[in-house]
Amino acid sequence: MAALLDVQNLSTRFNLVAHTVRAVEDVSFTLNENEILAIAGESGSGKSATILSILKLIQRPGEIDGSSRILFDGKDILRMSEPELNSLRGKSISMIFQEPSASFNPLFTVGAQIAEVLRAHLRLSKTESLCRAAEVLAQVHIPNARERARDFPFQLSGGMLQRAMIALALACGPRILLADEPTTALDPTTSMRILELLKEKTQGAGMSMIFVTHDLEILSGFAGRIMVMYAGRIFESGPACSVLEDPLHPYTKDLLAAVPRPGVFKDTGRLYSIQGRVPEAGNRPPGCAYHPRCSRATELCRTEEPALIQKNSSFVRCRLHV
Repeated sequence: MAALLDVQNLSTRFNLVAHTVRAVEDVSFTLNENEILAIAGESGSGKSATILSILKLIQRPGEIDGSSRILFDGKDILRMSEPELNSLRGKSISMIFQEPSASFNPLFTVGAQIAEVLRAHLRLSKTESLCRAAEVLAQVHIPNARERARDFPFQLSGGMLQRAMIALALACGPRILLADEPTTALDPTTSMRILELLKEKTQGAGMSMIFVTHDLEILSGFAGRIMVMYAGRIFESGPACSVLEDPLHPYTKDLLAAVPRPGVFKDTGRLYSIQGRVPEAGNRPPGCAYHPRCSRATELCRTEEPALIQKNSSFVRCRLHV
């Protein structure tokens, strides 16, 4: 069975005056029907640039390499015309952006903006679209949804505006949802409700999802596959149970070790943290990009970049597994 989405050799760069920033480097993956694929990693790993590239939302001075291909239902998104892209965005493929305050026009009510999307893609009447807007707001657990639909964005709290952003993305029943850290601004209880709602959509409504996060802890029992990115490249990918329970790459192991767990501070007197930081995209070290922070790095890691190889059901980019 062909994949619903097939990303092939995706490379996204930002051509600045002094240098070129390589945000995404030769990334390939697939997304199947009714699947949740999680992309994990620290800030600056290339997660957001990857999913923005899928909808061709990279703006100048950014550009997607001409050899990249993004196939949706067999059609290359990167070769679509602007009218074709506009009919695709928001309907077949929708996105939850990281900054909801930048996604809503402050001059119009939240309900009116959701209704506008419904009229554009589903050809609903004004009355029908406004009623549907209130319904999708209620689905994401916004209390008094009909009244909140008449509020302007600045009248909603940060967490409530984030939920309104999720409602906007789900309004037209997309086949693929690109979720860029959608629960960051939410309290733990609401966050779990939203995750449950998103999972229900993939199971009951036939929706597939790419879920971007830096929090590996929330992925257990949620994602089917996990792709770990670092410095614009895939460092490990595989079934969620394998990546979370038996990680192959030292970076994945460090990410999991950095998740706070009950009793850790009491036993050791400190929480684990990864030393150093993600290298700047325009100034990456030679060899494996993680070697300056890796406790198991060898001299070869400092000079030669490893290839992405398959090991059992997973893929890993590390010389420890060559």
